[in-house]
Amino acid sequence: LDTHSEHPGRHMEEQRKVWQQVADIVAFFKAVPFRGGSLFDQTLIMVVTDFSRTPFLNPSQGKDHNPLTN
Repeated sequence: LDTHSEHPGRHMEEQRKVWQQVADIVAFFKAVPFRGGSLFDQTLIMVVTDFSRTPFLNPSQGKDHNPLTN
């Protein structure tokens, strides 16, 4: 998701890839039997980030790390 250039053309596709991986993990945990339910029932899944992006595009049509909100 580190789109320092061509953000409009690349970011959505990169988001889809990452969120599909999260969905695949959730589906896997739901398919694993555990104590009368599934492993998903006993698991906390968190998705976090350690930095944010600027609200505007840079000259390369990308997004940079936002020093005001990191």
